[in-house]
Amino acid sequence: MSNRFATLRATKKYKFLGLDIDIQKLSIADVQKVQEEAKVAEAAKDDADANLKLLVTVIRLGVPEMAELSEEEIFSLPMEDLSALSTEITKYSGLGK
Repeated sequence: MSNRFATLRATKKYKFLGLDIDIQKLSIADVQKVQEEAKVAEAAKDDADANLKLLVTVIRLGVPEMAELSEEEIFSLPMEDLSALSTEITKYSGLGK
């Protein structure tokens, strides 16, 4: 029998490109993954690919219905909206201001 808390996640509605989507708080394991990728992005400094990979990771972890989207599909969406979505996920998870 599995523990009911193992998959429990707090979610909230967020308006993204005119649609209401669910975003979820990141788990500790998710935060650790994001932190590892953030270190790589920081070390790469001006490498846009590393920063975009971090953005995609946060979105895939924080938006269940976007978890299976390819990078190409995510990159077809407006950057400003993706950045705002990523920021909202990290703030909701207690990582941002």
